[in-house]
Formats: sequence, C-alpha cells, structure tokens
Amino acid sequence: MNEISIITAVAICICGAFVTGSVAFVIKSLMNDIKQAELTAEKGMEFVRSEIYGLRKSLDTFKSEERHKDDELKMGIDTTKKELQMEARDDRRYTEVIKKELKDEMHYYWGKAEKVLEARRQDVYMLHKKIDDVKDELLKRIEKKIEKLEKK
Repeated sequence: MNEISIITAVAICICGAFVTGSVAFVIKSLMNDIKQAELTAEKGMEFVRSEIYGLRKSLDTFKSEERHKDDELKMGIDTTKKELQMEARDDRRYTEVIKKELKDEMHYYWGKAEKVLEARRQDVYMLHKKIDDVKDELLKRIEKKIEKLEKK
C-alpha cells in the first residue's frame, strides 16, 4: 500500500470527524434554542400569572372601599386581564411556531448530516476495497518473486 492511499484514508476519516462534529454542534445549538424558547415562554407565563394574581389582590383591597370605585376598577382589571390573556396566547402561539421552525431546521440539518455520513461511509468502503486490491496485488507479486527465486 502506498503512502498516498494511507494519507487519503486518514484525510477522509479526519474530514468525516470534522463534518460530524460541526453537524453535532448545529443540532446541539438548535436543541439549546428550543430549550431557551421554552424557558422564555415559561417565564412569560409566570409573569402573566403574577400580574393576574396582583390584580386579583388589588381587587380584594378595593372591594372594601366605595362600590362605585370598585366597579370602575373591576372594569379596568377585566380589560387588562383580557389583554394579558391575549398576550399570553400570542406568546404561546409564537413559541409553538418557533419550536416548529427549530424542529424543521433540526430535521433539515440532520438529513444533511446523514447524507454526508453516508458519503463518508461509501468512501471508506471504497478505500477498503482499494486496500484489499493492493494487498492482493502485492501478494501475487510476492508469490511470483518467490516462484522465480525457487526456480533458480
């Protein structure tokens, strides 16, 4: 086996490792983005919950005051509550859209990685075949040389 075949085999293995590493990094980055989106949505929901809880507590405080002020505040609180619920729904929808986009992107990169890995696998099969062919050729030559030496 000549040095070029060995160098080629090593280069293909190293390139495959770099490609696999970069694809793994992209996939890990996408997974981290999905987790970050989920955490952001959870924090937003907790904020909305705390806001609603605060508004309810304010409502209980104002009930002891005049009835007229209570009615005005209740209307304002209900409006704010509805707005916060709408915002929460929008945030959940937005998070779901981002999660879907990130999953689609992850599947896309995973498909590309599989194609690259399959190509590298085929390259390795070809290299093994070349190595076997060179080995067989060398064995034939050695046998011929031994036969020539035995005839002399």
